[in-house]
Amino acid sequence: MRAAEGCRQHVVSAGVIPQAMAPGQPTQGWISRVGSVALSGRRAVPIYVLVEVNQDLVSIEGVIGPQARRGAFGPSGQINARFASRRAPLEASELISAHAITFVTGWTEERWLDLLDIWGEYHGVLIHGVPPSVKEFFDSMPAADRPGAWRTLRALERET
Repeated sequence: MRAAEGCRQHVVSAGVIPQAMAPGQPTQGWISRVGSVALSGRRAVPIYVLVEVNQDLVSIEGVIGPQARRGAFGPSGQINARFASRRAPLEASELISAHAITFVTGWTEERWLDLLDIWGEYHGVLIHGVPPSVKEFFDSMPAADRPGAWRTLRALERET
């Protein structure tokens, strides 16, 4: 089991989850670290996004500030609702502006806003209804630098 977990960690850290890993596991997936953002006077914490295709449904979720021992400094799951986007301009003070994010290499404000648009339109949609350009966007997302965020996101999901 440990050898399989090590292989999975290596693959996830490379940004791609392999096809048909195990029963109940995603058939395809991507994880990317977008950047970092300061939350309520805290130091900057990382933002991770996970895109999976499970039973032909696209699932997009994220976590802000994952902690190594479970939990997070910020929200997890549908974190897109916490950010100002093209669909939800920065009018409410509780929304986080893209200007507040320090993006990592490969991510920009424009790319982040593109992801928020995709998230709003294609989360929960059958993969067959997703245009090739969106699949190409997922394929082009920079790989996460730490696979631990993916495990933290899964642990948070089980707790809710």
